[in-house]
Amino acid sequence: MSKSNPNQRPTPSKLVRPKAAEQAAEAKRPARINSDAMPLGPQNYKHIGIGIAILVVGFFLLSMDGFVDATQFSVSLHISPFVIIGGYTYLIWALMLRSNTQASETPSPEA
Repeated sequence: MSKSNPNQRPTPSKLVRPKAAEQAAEAKRPARINSDAMPLGPQNYKHIGIGIAILVVGFFLLSMDGFVDATQFSVSLHISPFVIIGGYTYLIWALMLRSNTQASETPSPEA
């Protein structure tokens, strides 16, 4: 009988991973992402363009008045902040909007 040295490293042929360990390692790996798929659809880009247009209008309204007196009504003081906040809100909504392409790609069952 041969004595095994405790300091000796096992050879790769002696290292065998159990099947359960391989399955657990496979489950921990992230799912592969299709690199061809765009993260945003055409509908998203249309809404992003609308949001940017709202922001441009809001900032234009903000720059209309040269001197703003708080005692008098002013478009740049009373209207433009709400237009700008609305534009940013619309832009965030446009980025979070899910496209319906996944639902339209699946064929509907015919009776």
